[in-house]
Amino acid sequence: MNLDFLAVVAYYCWLQTQNQDVVDPNKLFIQAFKEGWSPIGWKDEFLNRDAFKSPAEKWWDKAKNIDVLKNLVVDVQSNFWSAGKIIFAYPSGQLFTLDLSRAMDMSWSSIIEYYERVTGIKIEQYPGRIILHKPPLGDPIAKNLGAHTKVE
Repeated sequence: MNLDFLAVVAYYCWLQTQNQDVVDPNKLFIQAFKEGWSPIGWKDEFLNRDAFKSPAEKWWDKAKNIDVLKNLVVDVQSNFWSAGKIIFAYPSGQLFTLDLSRAMDMSWSSIIEYYERVTGIKIEQYPGRIILHKPPLGDPIAKNLGAHTKVE
């Protein structure tokens, strides 16, 4: 990683310990690159702070504690132009997405209900296991699904 960038991150973290904010981050970056700053007091864990995480990383950090979502979500991606997307999988392997900015405004139960609504699958949660029930054969969504699936 670029030393100028690391210097700005270290400086930002130091400012936080002094209860100060970065007033103009762009100006700070330009100054660091012009003057060739070197990082002082660098620690790798600086990059683990929420201020340096993408929206996708922040969402996934919270969602990975929800057992059922760990089994339904394939990936969470950031996008420079938008918040990104959550990628879900049908049991058959087909994928579908949910806009990350929309998901960030939803509760965990609403996200699970969204999965059930899109796939037609009913999810039963028990300690240590999850059972996915596919829709009846006549249901148009059923063609996307494999057999009754049990995830443990």
